[in-house]
Amino acid sequence: MEEQELAKNTKKKSRYLKLVWDLIMVLIVFVNISLILFSLTYLFFRPYYFEYTPELVKLYDKEIVGIEEHRTTGYYLKYVKEYKKILNLRDEKKREAELAGLLQRIDQLLIKIVSKQNTQEFEKDRSDFSELLKENSETKDQSAKILQAMEKIDGHIEDIIEDKQVEKYYELVSDYRKFQGLKTPEGFEKAKEDILAKMDAQMLRIVSQNPFADSGQTAVFKTMQGIVKGEYDKVKTYRTDKSLRDLLKSNNPGQHISSTTVAFTWFWRVRKTSAKEKFTYFNKNLKPLFAINYYRKIGKSGKPVDNFWTIDAPFLCFFLLEFLISWFLAIKRKTYIAWFLYPMYHWYDILGLIPVASFRFFRLIRIYTMYQILQKSEFTNVGDDMISRTIKYYSNIIKEELSDMVTIQILTESQAEIRSGQSMKILTDTIDAKRGEIKTVILNKLTTIASNERLEANAENILEEINEVVVSKIGFLGIFPEKVVTQIGLAFYHAIVSVFGNVLQNETSKKAIEEIIDMAIDEVKASAEDPELNDLNTSITVELIENIKKSVSVKKWVDTSIMDPAKK
Repeated sequence: MEEQELAKNTKKKSRYLKLVWDLIMVLIVFVNISLILFSLTYLFFRPYYFEYTPELVKLYDKEIVGIEEHRTTGYYLKYVKEYKKILNLRDEKKREAELAGLLQRIDQLLIKIVSKQNTQEFEKDRSDFSELLKENSETKDQSAKILQAMEKIDGHIEDIIEDKQVEKYYELVSDYRKFQGLKTPEGFEKAKEDILAKMDAQMLRIVSQNPFADSGQTAVFKTMQGIVKGEYDKVKTYRTDKSLRDLLKSNNPGQHISSTTVAFTWFWRVRKTSAKEKFTYFNKNLKPLFAINYYRKIGKSGKPVDNFWTIDAPFLCFFLLEFLISWFLAIKRKTYIAWFLYPMYHWYDILGLIPVASFRFFRLIRIYTMYQILQKSEFTNVGDDMISRTIKYYSNIIKEELSDMVTIQILTESQAEIRSGQSMKILTDTIDAKRGEIKTVILNKLTTIASNERLEANAENILEEINEVVVSKIGFLGIFPEKVVTQIGLAFYHAIVSVFGNVLQNETSKKAIEEIIDMAIDEVKASAEDPELNDLNTSITVELIENIKKSVSVKKWVDTSIMDPAKK
């Protein structure tokens, strides 16, 4: 009893362990397949991810697929942002706060840069610059001193090998000098016109180069053009269009002025709305279309960067280990007659284990493996659940519809063949071509019948039954015994069979039978050529096939009980 209980507990434990392992496999396969599908469809669905999960796009773009902002469209957004800042810095308080912030950032950056040069003169000029910033004066004199101090520092930085910190320094200093010029109305108008001219030139570049084509988003570019040109066409006049084109030609000599560029120039310069309304409209309707464009880096292989292997590598190692263990167990359990057959039966797993992007598709076949695991498990109702029944139901509909279409097409073609009369000609020609074989088969069958013992026994039984009926009705029972009558009948039968057998052995008789067969075949051919008989045969056959077509075309799947086992 104890041994039985122990064996029972061991078996139960083994079942639970198998269940846990199956669930782990299903989970891992599900996660891996989900990631592969996400990778395969990422570029297609990226616009939706970009809108609803921007953080995911930012991470996946940079680390996995090597996507970065396209410079051509990125520069336009940068200029729009700069234009907005210039308009905001018209306010004196905002401008002074921005200038003070720039000076602080320049000072902090210089501390890092001076450590690379490490000269006393550079350190002294940097120190003087820092001391100058500590003064709270906002006079023109102090601004002039700051600009002079920057010029001295520029002389030191020119000798330093350019890197990101040096580039950042030049960018901050450029912004400071530009924003300093906003203090006067003339300087403000000049800065505004300069940035608008940059935006115009960049839009000309976008239209001529179409950077959206590289990422397969020309449709997005067309949408953007349609939006802004649609707004412009509502108010477009000859005078407005001519003045905008003249402005663009003067700033961009020799360039082809596209209607899209004119529309964008009108949007920022002439459109009779406030700056706030312009930026609100741009941010809502146009900026997302610019921002969604991208540039994908090209690797050393000449193909776009794809670092999905960094995500896929752990799964690949796990599946490789699982494949080797399963192979070992198959050998141990002698699942196949030879050890090398396991990889052949699981060829799709081998292809899925190849660490190349194009072979990841074969890992999708593991969906079927996962389904089988769940279906075989006694702890799940997969295969009998609503989803499985629904899939089976609709797959049966598809199979029935396809098979019906093929069957009806074949039957329709058969009807056309019969109407043309070709089918009967083919039949008679085939029979005529096989005359010799038909004769041989018939003669052999007749010979077999003549010597068939079973036929003799059947004849004897029939004679006995006839004898009983006839003798009893006629009343010759006392004169002719039943056995005598039966023997006489059998004698007649043997005589006929003997004569028939002798006839089949005689060459002259064989030729006579062959002539009879020839006459029968000729009669069939003649009947096939008879128009009246042929028309009747064609009509009957076509109508028969038509009835079969009607039977086939009946939608059996309409009766849900046929497809749903639960309703039977």
